[in-house]
Amino acid sequence: MYRRGVIALCAFLALLAGGCGRHSSADDGGRKEEGAGVPFEESIQIANGYGDIYKKAAKEDADGTLEMTRLIVERIGEEGYAASDYDNQVNMQNPDKVRTFARKVEEKKEAGVSLFIVNDSGGFTRYDLKTADGNVDVVKSSLYWEGDTPKSDYKEEYRTKTWVCDEEGYLFFERNSLSGAGSGRVAVRLQPLDDSCRELNRKYLLLAGYHQNNMFTTDWNEDDYGNLNLYDLYEKLYMMKTGEKAPYEFAFTGRTYEVPEEEFEAVFHDFFQIDSQTIRQRTIYHEGTHTYQYRPRGLYDKGTTPDVPFPEVVSYEEEGDGTLKLTVNAVWPKKSLERAFRHEVVVRPLDGDGYQYVSNQVVPSEDNVEPEWYMERLTEEQWQEYYGGNG
Repeated sequence: MYRRGVIALCAFLALLAGGCGRHSSADDGGRKEEGAGVPFEESIQIANGYGDIYKKAAKEDADGTLEMTRLIVERIGEEGYAASDYDNQVNMQNPDKVRTFARKVEEKKEAGVSLFIVNDSGGFTRYDLKTADGNVDVVKSSLYWEGDTPKSDYKEEYRTKTWVCDEEGYLFFERNSLSGAGSGRVAVRLQPLDDSCRELNRKYLLLAGYHQNNMFTTDWNEDDYGNLNLYDLYEKLYMMKTGEKAPYEFAFTGRTYEVPEEEFEAVFHDFFQIDSQTIRQRTIYHEGTHTYQYRPRGLYDKGTTPDVPFPEVVSYEEEGDGTLKLTVNAVWPKKSLERAFRHEVVVRPLDGDGYQYVSNQVVPSEDNVEPEWYMERLTEEQWQEYYGGNG
């Protein structure tokens, strides 16, 4: 169930990520200057250097796992390169190379560095960066595996439109034109993060995230659920519970479903300490049929932007009552913000792998952004206006 959620998340984060490279010196024996050209042969040599890890994982059906990615990142790091992964789930190796380059950008001096980001298929994207006069030029190339053979044959060149580097946090950069697929945004964490924080983030935050729901952007608790929208959460929780999509499909003409009460309430009882009466007060429940009305988001309230922040647990506390309080930053590559806002999520671990969400509170700050990516669901009046009762 986790892997499915993370694969979906990877599709979003793969549009954002990048990686780093090796410092040239007099002992390099004539190797290319960092950030110069497209060293396809060098990339293949690097991949052959960790080929044993990739081939062993593929043989054991462990390719695509976080452990394989971590081992590859560390192996590239051992060769003197700065390396990370697409999902920022592994601490960057040799981040000082990136920090040094970033200082040269700020000082408007000439410098070069190569940046590698490993993907869950065992390949990587390579950004060869050069700077002069405060500009950053990029040669982007990629490496993939064809069977047991590494291949590197793609390149793209551009000058960055955005370059933001917090040496104690994230590096963000973005190409100056949107030729080709994706936004061209790169977001890579330089500062190490405790593995426990990442594990808690994967378990409790990433699968729900901030897309098309307000669970982590509004204040609520078990005594007062505030503006929490349960309809927003139904499909998210259904996937988290079953590993499958809810069987209630979007329709351009609008569609209304009647969901049996046992099915609808079960997903909330699994993830919240909430009674049936509270669920019914916050939704539309039909007593006669023992069903809940459910309308998937449609053409007029689906929202179109994939550029939403992603959560990152940066610290946690074990509370006396057995709950965990997680401090979470919303990282927003679109705005080059490693803290678009901060919130505290309290969860209650249960026996086995189960858990319940207890509360969420947004930490007040003048720097907090409004969740402009979130679109409210249509009201009953709006639904009738747009769809004319077609459901």
